[in-house]
Amino acid sequence: MKKIGTMTICSFCRRHLKTISLEQAANIFDKVFEQHFVRTEDEPTDMEYMMSRESDYEWERSGEDILELLQEVGHIEPEVAEGIRQLLEDKHFDIDETAMGEESDFAPDSRYTDRKIESEEFHSEWRSFEESLKTKSRYFSKRAPLTLTILFNGIHRSKTVGNRPVILSAGPGTSITSLFRARVFQDDAKLVRALERPDLEIGPPPPAAAVAGRMNARGISTFYGATHREVALSEVRPFVGSRVVTAQFDLLRPISLLDLEALSEVSASGSLFDDNHRYQMAKANFLQSLSQKMTAPVLPDAEIFEYLPTQVIAEYLASQMKPELDGILYPSAQTKTGKNNVVLFHESSLVERLEISDDTAISVETGLQTADGFEPEYWVFQRTAPKEEATDATDPFAAEMSQKVRSGDRRIPALRIDLSSVEVHHIESVVYKHSDYQVHRSQD
Repeated sequence: MKKIGTMTICSFCRRHLKTISLEQAANIFDKVFEQHFVRTEDEPTDMEYMMSRESDYEWERSGEDILELLQEVGHIEPEVAEGIRQLLEDKHFDIDETAMGEESDFAPDSRYTDRKIESEEFHSEWRSFEESLKTKSRYFSKRAPLTLTILFNGIHRSKTVGNRPVILSAGPGTSITSLFRARVFQDDAKLVRALERPDLEIGPPPPAAAVAGRMNARGISTFYGATHREVALSEVRPFVGSRVVTAQFDLLRPISLLDLEALSEVSASGSLFDDNHRYQMAKANFLQSLSQKMTAPVLPDAEIFEYLPTQVIAEYLASQMKPELDGILYPSAQTKTGKNNVVLFHESSLVERLEISDDTAISVETGLQTADGFEPEYWVFQRTAPKEEATDATDPFAAEMSQKVRSGDRRIPALRIDLSSVEVHHIESVVYKHSDYQVHRSQD
């Protein structure tokens, strides 16, 4: 309203400032109320009336007093709000409704509540997006980038109702300084190889071995981890008799994560007087549901198709929001404990290689024979052959470049394995939490 005012004496406060006429203000408030609020019923429904007669239920009208709501929405004084209310009551006066004793809009005793935000337009677009990916055009879809641009444009500025950002910072000096990762083994030779070089074997797989996951397509190597060891362990769904190796990977640099839990509480910023605000509110409502769609448990047989939308979203965020976004933080579907999984996109998923010289021999012991039988106990031994001549200290930059050349990877490492954190878990049993429903049968 300040943008359309003119400098003159305010008829209410008598100060010289930018003002508009009361009629102009009333028209603006009328539009805001039409978009964002609805008048509540001034009498109980038939069901509520019966409940009040047959029980202790006492009907009470819902909503906020019209005068108080006008003051709250417009940050205006009571006398200004009352002037606007009177103008709007006159504007919406209906002689037939009044003759029948019905309450009119903006009546002195009327009460209003928030109008339901409809986000069907976004849900419809999402359904078309999913159908297109699954049944029409997977790799050259025109709809996919358009849909995702509409949904995620400006996401880095979004916040929750509690003013919590949806983009979370992780890395040194933050609440998330490391991540845990797990891998299942049933072959002794592969387990030994993993303990010899956990930086290579427990870290992300090479592209040729990267299977499709919730947030990556087949052949795209990403780092799937968790904020807690037990979450990483449960996410690989180990079977009884298998062995699982878990390890902690420290983050070497700051990274940014899209927090899907925060996304489920995202709100629309801005003013109710902004014509685009209701659209932003509808979009925020859809984004809240989108976080649930992206983290919902998926049965193994359905993963190929059900993971397609989330794979495309992750690839879009990785390519279009670089360098603002390095990955996604999302609740674990396996543990239901409020602890989280993390996927780091390809560019931010490189694990620093251990500095092991070519003349170092590594051996692994997986247990020892005792009087009671074979007892599991894991030891890794590194032995370096003596050198005839000592070499000068290696320049750190040269060492990093040498590592990149050896690995053929031009990315900068974002993670470093903590060798002291490596553990082997023998899976002895699996516990399921379940709900039981009896099957009833009848025959005519």
